[in-house]
Amino acid sequence: MSALHVLIQPHASPDAALAWAQGDRHGHAVRDLLPAAGPQGWVGVVDAAALSWHSVTLPRGALAASARHRLRAVLEGLLEDHLLDDPARLHLALGPAPAGSEAAPSWVAACDRAALEAALAPLEARLGPVARLVPSAAPTPADAAPSALHCTHDTSGEHLLWADAHGVHRLPLTPDAVSYWKRRDALHADRLLIAEPAVASLAERLLGRTPQLRSRPETLSAAAASHSWDLAQGPLARSAAQLRRQALGRVWDSLRSAPAWAPLRWGVAALLAVNVLGLNAAAWQQERQAQQLRQDINRVFTETFPSQTVIVDAPLQMQRELSALRRSRGQLSPSDAEWLLARWADLHTSAGRPVPVVQGIEYSGEGLRLRGLASSADASWAPALQTLGVQARIEGDGLLLRPSPAGAAR
Repeated sequence: MSALHVLIQPHASPDAALAWAQGDRHGHAVRDLLPAAGPQGWVGVVDAAALSWHSVTLPRGALAASARHRLRAVLEGLLEDHLLDDPARLHLALGPAPAGSEAAPSWVAACDRAALEAALAPLEARLGPVARLVPSAAPTPADAAPSALHCTHDTSGEHLLWADAHGVHRLPLTPDAVSYWKRRDALHADRLLIAEPAVASLAERLLGRTPQLRSRPETLSAAAASHSWDLAQGPLARSAAQLRRQALGRVWDSLRSAPAWAPLRWGVAALLAVNVLGLNAAAWQQERQAQQLRQDINRVFTETFPSQTVIVDAPLQMQRELSALRRSRGQLSPSDAEWLLARWADLHTSAGRPVPVVQGIEYSGEGLRLRGLASSADASWAPALQTLGVQARIEGDGLLLRPSPAGAAR
């Protein structure tokens, strides 16, 4: 979707219909009924009637990055004798750098800052930050082809508008003005003539040739594309963060809604769907396998110990039944204190060292606790005991021994 172009008339009524254009669509609408800006954002086209143009020669080094913060003061000083209003009340925008040396004259556009901000603020509230602020007409380079001659109509009447290397010119569309233009612009009397439908007949009668009909909204996109001006400078300039947000927003909107990205959106949606379905299928399969394993364990337990009809935790119950069976046959179980003490003794005798002296021995369902060993505990005891089927952990001033799962299965 193309960028939305909106005509900004700083001194117009807040309820006035605004000319707009977006690609092949165009029209007039009040602010609240303007189309959405779309992925490319929106461009404000400032009416040429609200701007004045001044040619200045900047001091050397005025455009250097280190001097940018003083550019406004430099422009005010250069224009002080050329402006009818207080420079502090005007918005000043420096045009694109001219080709050639730094000493070449540059153009500065000036307009009422308060009126421009008042017209811009509600539009930004409705459409978001403006991507670019351009004049509807701007001075052309001396070597550029002649621009079109426009015959326009607004609430102040009919006007003749054209731009050249000497600035932007706007005169009433009257016989005297047309005669003045013909004398001033005799070399370019064959400029393309464009007229709004409301003044087409008047333009044809005064200029003696048939104009090309073009409504005000239709000229907006062409005006923005015909030059590289950006009036959003100084207080109206966008920060780097705003520009990044706008760029990211345009990329996101384009990915989300642009027809060109539809195959990608469908591909991503299909990939997500396949992944979700695949994860659900894998989870279901894992659950089935875990359930089958639990059933196999329960079956082995009931077949081995038919007297146990209630199954709560088959592995734990099987361990207890095996321990009881060993005790009934006079065999030690890994949960017995004697078995744990034997493993403790094996740890040291196999290494050829005496068994450490303990201050006390406590035995409970939690395991065997050897008190008085915390200060002399060796970091190698735990992995060595693990190989013997015993888990060891220092607790307080003692060492807690209990059978590991591997030892319990012996």
